[in-house]
Amino acid sequence: ITIPNKFRKDNENLIAGTKNLFKRNDPVEIKVGYFPNLVTKFKGFISKVIPDSPLTLECEDAMFLLKQINIPSQTFVNTTIKKVVNVVAKGVTTEFDDPNAEIGTFEIDNRNFVNSAAIFDVLKKTFGYHIYFQNEVLQVRALKSIKDLSKPVHKMSFQKNIIESGLEFVREDDIS
Repeated sequence: ITIPNKFRKDNENLIAGTKNLFKRNDPVEIKVGYFPNLVTKFKGFISKVIPDSPLTLECEDAMFLLKQINIPSQTFVNTTIKKVVNVVAKGVTTEFDDPNAEIGTFEIDNRNFVNSAAIFDVLKKTFGYHIYFQNEVLQVRALKSIKDLSKPVHKMSFQKNIIESGLEFVREDDIS
């Protein structure tokens, strides 16, 4: 979010110093439309305040809160995706494609600081789960295969899809 940084009260700047108007972790809600018909397009938190001119507020969705929590080391034996996600994102409303999908043994090795987002990234790379927030609900979705060999990926009809062509036919002996 980019806004002017001319906020002043009693001839004192409200952006920098001890009287910050915007602080990290403050909730953010962005609504669009015409009053009274406003629709919420984003709910999240301020992750960074950049006090330049103009003022920039970097915002993140609810995953920002999960990034702040250190997850302790633990091992899950013969576990499901639901058990791992429920421990890593404790207290968060979650929806699963298949909550009983078995992922075998999963280990969280926390030698330093390991947060939920890092664990979700491992679950994505190792087991193919895309984990994200949508309308304040954590979605745990199995990634679909990008390429199914029994079906073509793209169908193209050159008469319909190509608007302009800069291709020119050149024979091999014409190239110098």
